[in-house]
Order: sequence, then C-alpha cells, then structure tokens
Amino acid sequence: MRWIGRPLKSAALTDVVFLVGLAPSSLAPISIAELHLYAYLANLISLNRGVPVSDWGYAFSVTADGFPFAHDLEEARTNLIRRSIIREDDGNLGPEELLRAETAVLDSLVQSARRKEWLNDAFACALNFPKGAIRDAINRSPGGVATLRHRRASALLKEAHVAEIYEEFALVKRVLGLEAENLLQPIVVWLSGRVIAEL
Repeated sequence: MRWIGRPLKSAALTDVVFLVGLAPSSLAPISIAELHLYAYLANLISLNRGVPVSDWGYAFSVTADGFPFAHDLEEARTNLIRRSIIREDDGNLGPEELLRAETAVLDSLVQSARRKEWLNDAFACALNFPKGAIRDAINRSPGGVATLRHRRASALLKEAHVAEIYEEFALVKRVLGLEAENLLQPIVVWLSGRVIAEL
C-alpha cells in the first residue's frame, strides 16, 4: 500500500529556498536550527508590518531548548534535500545546482516578493546582533519565557502572545517617532530591548 503524506506548504518551501539561497556569506552556511530561527524572525518582521499570523502560511512552536521550530519548514527542508535542490552537511544547509533554477521560479511569482523581503530583513537583523542574541531575544519574548521556565515545548504566537507583541511594537514605534519609518529599525530596537532586559 502506498502512503500519501499531507501536501507540503508552499510558504515553507519558498522560505527554505530563499533562506538557503540568500544567506549572506558571513551567515552561510546556515544550520537547521538557524533555518527555523530566521524563518520565525521573518514571521515577527511581517507581524511588525501588520500582517496577521494566519497569513504566514505555517505555525511555529518553541522547543524545550528554546529554539523556534516549524514542522512544515522541516518537511520542506527534507523534500528539497531529497530533490537535490539543497544539501545538508553536518547539520548545515547549502545550495545545490538546482537551487538557482528554483529561486528563479519563485522570483517570478508576485506572492514571493514580500516573503523574500521579510527573509532578507531577518538576515539583516542577524547581521546586527552577536550570534545567539536573536535566539535569546526570542526566548524572552511572549511565548518563549514560559517554555524555558517549564522546559517543555509549546506553540508560539498564540493570540495572547500576538496581542502583547503588537503592544510592544507600538511602544517601540512611539519611542522612535519618525525613525520608525525605517522598516527594519523597529524590529532591531525590539530585539535589542529583549536582549538588554536580561543583562
């Protein structure tokens, strides 16, 4: 009997292709954990720009060790490795020859443009912080704190968490004033506040 799995989510496939293909040389190759971390950060960036959580295309949880994780992203990663579009070496992800053609196809789709922008902005944030600081900031954000306290996995971006994150984003934008017009500045300040809060 042939087993037919659930269909892969196109948003997750798109994100893996762009994250592996667009990673700046100073961040490449990205690890599997970083793949999930940067995708979650891109999700937060889209939230900061007013995109509802339900529009992201797949959901995240946080592991007992404090890493964001998405089952759909993991399935997309496995699928792309099996199709020789990306490769995995010792837990790090790199491009195969076919990745260029896959990226070109996605670049031609209008719906991919915003995702690509958010993912590139996630990389820009990663370049502004020491390694591990983004993970620490996310661990201290709504949804992450309780998981670390109880050492068990739980869903991220629940309704109550999103409401709290929106309040925090609004506060950052009020403090920044005109500087908030820079699309990346509010999320960098929000992450910085989370990092500094525990120093």
